[in-house]
Amino acid sequence: MWIMSDTEDKSTMLEKISKSVYRWVEMHGEARGEPYTWNSYAVDCPESQVLALIDPLVMSEAEALELDAIRPPTHILLSCEYHVRNALAYRERWGCQILVSVQEKDWYDIDVDGTFEDGACLWGKVNLVYVPDVVFKETAFWIKQERVLVVGDLLAGERLDLGVRDEDLAVIGPKFIDDLGKARGSLERL
Repeated sequence: MWIMSDTEDKSTMLEKISKSVYRWVEMHGEARGEPYTWNSYAVDCPESQVLALIDPLVMSEAEALELDAIRPPTHILLSCEYHVRNALAYRERWGCQILVSVQEKDWYDIDVDGTFEDGACLWGKVNLVYVPDVVFKETAFWIKQERVLVVGDLLAGERLDLGVRDEDLAVIGPKFIDDLGKARGSLERL
């Protein structure tokens, strides 16, 4: 089943943040008067004929058509098991393969199509960095050639509900970190 935004806005567009990385957002926290954006990304790897979605949220039909114009998505990369979000709907729509960290594959409540390893580079472009011990655990995606780092929940900007102003960037919150020493060690890799 195709799932789109409840407030379908035909003017919604993907934001191009680098040569081959695109972003779309979904607003959260509005009911509390503390709105912030949740982000999802698409990485185009034309040499491999791959368009990979990262932690895909709901998108408008207009955004889906923009992706189709680049190339139909082929893969979904999940940073952690609680970011499945709309992956199943997009796998149904486009036939995407869902890939997850080998360290976390047993934690998913869905069938995944494959795994990736910490330190690997997918399609000659997307470098994978497993980061345990900080805000649970997750994989960060580093597109080195374009200096783009995509993280799931490690960092937060413009999260008034967490005390992070829009001009600041912070580790998402100390209440999620069990061992600060381990967390610092994990973050050093980034």
